Amino acid sequence: MQGLAQTPFDLFEPQQRLFRLPQKKSGVLKQQIFKEFIEKAQIKIKILDEENDNEVLFYTPILDISSFGYLSLIILKESSSTIILKHTLCYCNGKPYLIKDHQIRLLFTRCLNKINNIEKFSKYAMNPRNGEISLKDALFFEKETFQKFNESPLLAIKPMLELYNQQIHILKQYTKLILVVLEELPQIFNQYSDISFLSLNQINLQLLKVKMWLIDPDTFEDQSEINEQIKRQSQIVQKKDDLKILNEIEIIGDIQNIEQINKGGFGSIQKGKLEYIMNGKRESKQFIIKKDREDLHYQVKKVPHEINILKQIKDESNLFIAKYYYSNQPKYQNILFMDMYQYKSLDILKLQFSQTMSLITKLYIMWQIAQGIQFLTSKNVAHLDLKPANIVISKGYLAKIIDFGEAYHPDVCNGNPNYKPGRTLPYTPYSNNNDRQASYKNLDIFSFGMVLSEIVFDTYPVDFKRGALHKLEEKFSRGDIRGRLVKNYQRHFGPKHIINLLHCLIFRCIDEKENRPTIDWIILIVKTLQNQVEKIFSYHFPYK
Repeated sequence: MQGLAQTPFDLFEPQQRLFRLPQKKSGVLKQQIFKEFIEKAQIKIKILDEENDNEVLFYTPILDISSFGYLSLIILKESSSTIILKHTLCYCNGKPYLIKDHQIRLLFTRCLNKINNIEKFSKYAMNPRNGEISLKDALFFEKETFQKFNESPLLAIKPMLELYNQQIHILKQYTKLILVVLEELPQIFNQYSDISFLSLNQINLQLLKVKMWLIDPDTFEDQSEINEQIKRQSQIVQKKDDLKILNEIEIIGDIQNIEQINKGGFGSIQKGKLEYIMNGKRESKQFIIKKDREDLHYQVKKVPHEINILKQIKDESNLFIAKYYYSNQPKYQNILFMDMYQYKSLDILKLQFSQTMSLITKLYIMWQIAQGIQFLTSKNVAHLDLKPANIVISKGYLAKIIDFGEAYHPDVCNGNPNYKPGRTLPYTPYSNNNDRQASYKNLDIFSFGMVLSEIVFDTYPVDFKRGALHKLEEKFSRGDIRGRLVKNYQRHFGPKHIINLLHCLIFRCIDEKENRPTIDWIILIVKTLQNQVEKIFSYHFPYK
C-alpha cells in the first residue's frame, strides 16, 4: 500500500484509486469486510486517512476521461441492516463537480431522469441545494443475515460486488454523455437572452410569436393559425372519471375521527372519516369538511352560497376543479365535503419545494390553473378568490381550484343584496362598480397574473406592505401597477428571454380590464413557453 495522504483532494494519477479504510475493529462492520471487497474487486488502494468503521471512500476513474472520476463511498448501517454504495462525480483531484447555477441544476435533472428510465439498477440523483451529481443504490438485508457478517464477511462481499459492477457499467456508459451535456447546457441556456431575425431557429420562432401575441395579437398576420393553436391547447384529454364536480351523498351515522385543520371568523375546516352511499354504492373514506359557525345568520354564511355556486356546474366533470360532496340530510345540509389531495395547497407546496421546483414544473402548474379558469369562465362562474391557498396539488403535480365561497354566478348572485365577496389583496382589487357582472369580468385574469408572479419569481409584481393594504387598494384604484419586477432579471429564474416574456404576461394580466388578455390567450402563451423551456434541454439530449 502507498503512503498516507492528508486529504482526499491531493492530486494523483487518474489510474490510481483512493480508499479511506476503517482502522477500528469493533462491532459488526470490521476491516476484514472491506479488505475482502477490495481484493475481490481488484481495486488498487491509496490510504487517505483513518475513518470510523462505518464507511470506506475510494476514487473510481472513468475510462477515456482523464480529468474526471467518481468519489465512491460504501456505508454499512447496522441500525437498518443496509449497505449503501454511492458514487459522486468529481475532478481527478477528488474535488466534487458541482453545478452552481440553480436553473441549470434543475433543468439538468431531466437528463438524469431519462437515464434512470433506461437503467433498471442504480439511479443518478442531483442534490438540489449544491448541484452534486451522484449514483446511489443500497442493499437491504434481514437483521439476522446482517449480524452474520461478523462471522462470514463473504456473505456481504458477493452482493456488494454484483451491485458495484452494475454501477461501474452505468458510470462508464453515461459519464461522457453527462459531461458533454453539462458543457453545452449553459451555452444553450444563454442563447435566448435576445431574439433576432439573423439567427432564427425553431425555438426562437415560437418565442417571437409569443412576443408578438403579447404586444398586439391583432397585428399578427396569420390569425387563423393562432385560433387553431388556441383551440388545440384548450382541448384537454380528460381522464376517465365518473365523479362530477359536485356529488350528492347519503351519510351513514356520524363523522368519525374529526381533526381541526383551520378555524376563522366565518367557520372551520376539519378532516374526518365518513361512511356514505353514493350512486347506490356504500363507501368509506376521509374528507375535508367545511362548515360555517353556528351563530352566523344564514344570509352571511359561506357554505350554502358555495354549494349553490357548485350546483351550477354539478353535472360537469373537470380535471382542474376539486371534487365536492354534499348531503340533503337535515343534519348535514349546510356542510360541504371535499376530497383530500397529496400536497395540500400550492402555497404549502411552494414553501416546501421552493429550492427544487423547476421552471417547467411551475409553468405546468400555472397552465393547469389557466385551464380551470377557462372552464369556470365558460360556465359564467367568476372565482374571485384565486390565490395559492385556494389551489390544491395532487399526485403528478395536478392542480385543482378549490373554495368557491366568494364566487359569482349571475343566477345565484344577481338579485341577492347580501352577496358581497371579500377582498383578498393583492389578488382581487375589484371596484365598487354597480354593474356587478361587468365589475367581476376578468378579475380572475388579474388574480392569475399575481399568482404567476408569486410562483415564478417568488414575489408580487407590485410593491406593498402587509400592514398597509389600504394603500395598495388606493394604488389599484388609481391604476398604478408600477412594480418591483424589472427587465434585468437574475438568470436563476430561467432562460432570460422566456423570463422577459413571462414578465410581460404578468403585467398584461394585471393591467386595466380592457387590456387584459383572454384566458384562451394565456393558456396558449404559458403552454408555448413551457414547451420552449423543455426544448432548450431535450432538443440537445439524445435519449427520449
